[in-house]
Amino acid sequence: MRHVKALGIKLAVQLLWAWVFFHLIYSFTLSAAIIIAVTSAILLYLLSDWFILRKLGNLPATLMDILATLSVAWVFLNMSGSTGAFLPSLYFALGIGFYELIFHEYLTKSGIVPDERPSH
Repeated sequence: MRHVKALGIKLAVQLLWAWVFFHLIYSFTLSAAIIIAVTSAILLYLLSDWFILRKLGNLPATLMDILATLSVAWVFLNMSGSTGAFLPSLYFALGIGFYELIFHEYLTKSGIVPDERPSH
């Protein structure tokens, strides 16, 4: 149940940020914002939050979040025929990356994602 709550929080933030950023600021369609948010939220939770965060820590997981979000947004917007999609995708990914720094702390401190990094 804790994973459902964590994924719900991530999805809500992604949807809000995608709506504001892609739909209100850059005037992309609302459906594009929703598809980007849902796809990247699920991908990031499974790949970055669940695997990279537990094995490598917050910074590598956040960098992965930025790269994955940038890739998802840029590829989707290009496939939908949008021009000039790289900078909006980059700014969106950087905003998500900032949020993910905080979200990763929540995941590890609450025990949702265990810290499995080798101790030195």
